[in-house]
Amino acid sequence: MASVDPLGRQSTLELRDIVRLVEDDLVRVEALFAERLPRLAEATGAEVALVPVTNEYFGDSVTVAGLLGGHEVLKALPRDMTHRDAVLLPGEALNADGLFIDDMSLDEFREKTAPATVTASRRIADSLEAL
Repeated sequence: MASVDPLGRQSTLELRDIVRLVEDDLVRVEALFAERLPRLAEATGAEVALVPVTNEYFGDSVTVAGLLGGHEVLKALPRDMTHRDAVLLPGEALNADGLFIDDMSLDEFREKTAPATVTASRRIADSLEAL
């Protein structure tokens, strides 16, 4: 089944019903994506939700994705995710070895969020394409 991606291109991807965008600084992201989130929801046919994550390791005044721990992100996500959910992580939250700052691997994160699909990229379009 063809759909239109957020950039207006035809896509044969089967997009999930719910896309959860994980970000450590919700206010900044909401301002940045105020216009884009409804367009993303319309283009994908998905419910799109931003999930705020408090940086408990370094304190809530630290608002950079590169200092987010995998455990902190897990704590912020809903417990009832299904195979129709997708979690889009900021690529900056992982180092070159695919580890969060608390040494949780992306694979371990995926295991703990199963059956949801998890992608990590610096660009939302790339994350959506990976679905």
